[in-house]
Amino acid sequence: MSNKEKNQIPVVFAFNNGWAKVPGCVCLTSLFENAKEDTVYEIIVVHSDISQENQDLMTLQVQKYKKHSIRFIQQELKDFHYSNEVRFSHDMYTRLCLPEVLAEYDKVFYADADLIFLTDLSHLYATDLGEDYLGAVPCVWGIDAIARNELKGFEREYLGRYFNSGFILMNLAAMRKDGAQQKLLDLAGAGDYASPDQDVLNIVCFGKVQFFHLQYNTYLNYFASSVQERFAPALQELNRQEEFQEAISQPAIIHCTNVHKPWVTGDCPIWWDYAQKSVIPVKSILRSIKKAGQKGRRR
Repeated sequence: MSNKEKNQIPVVFAFNNGWAKVPGCVCLTSLFENAKEDTVYEIIVVHSDISQENQDLMTLQVQKYKKHSIRFIQQELKDFHYSNEVRFSHDMYTRLCLPEVLAEYDKVFYADADLIFLTDLSHLYATDLGEDYLGAVPCVWGIDAIARNELKGFEREYLGRYFNSGFILMNLAAMRKDGAQQKLLDLAGAGDYASPDQDVLNIVCFGKVQFFHLQYNTYLNYFASSVQERFAPALQELNRQEEFQEAISQPAIIHCTNVHKPWVTGDCPIWWDYAQKSVIPVKSILRSIKKAGQKGRRR
């Protein structure tokens, strides 16, 4: 079967050199391991500083699965000033520039590297977004925070509509048509946001988002009973408890958000299953965890 007969799906990542090997290669492994026979992923990594050594390693990871491809686009946000330079990397904001950086594409997935893919993406990629900018997954943490009036800048009109930007289907054609990129960059440069890229995407794209099932962005901490208990009242208000339980019992994509990083903590067995199948020596990851723990005990 030729590539023209297959489902070619562009998946874009944006991260710095520190995330190229781990978690980058492990994330790609989970994506490829769950691809259908006729699905071909075109991996596009937009970055500012990934070394040639790490580019070669990621290329080796992709070549292991033969049918997929990868390319790197070095991109710097010149003359762009943002307010959270200490907490967030510059590369995080590059997703806001994808309509122009990827001018030859009409629709792409954007994905964070701390995802664990457990499904093929061809059915989601086939979503007809029409004039909407994004396909995204509601953020359950956001649902809870907005219900409690604890998410700065987001009133109840965003309840159930605030999404996580770590996995989105982007309608680049519609965004270009409406000049959305400049609106995103202007807003990101002007405000002080808790989650800068995510918050500005939610503001600019409000009313132009199609929502996917919660299982397509299941936070790793959703599995904790204490978290489930906290979220229960807000989910009940939106009548989404059943959907939330489905996401926990049958996640399609697990998101290792915030401090819940398996390559740091050593937990989440399913992440380590994919690490074993990647080109990254697992022993080197384990040594890094051990060294970090020893440093912590000496403090």
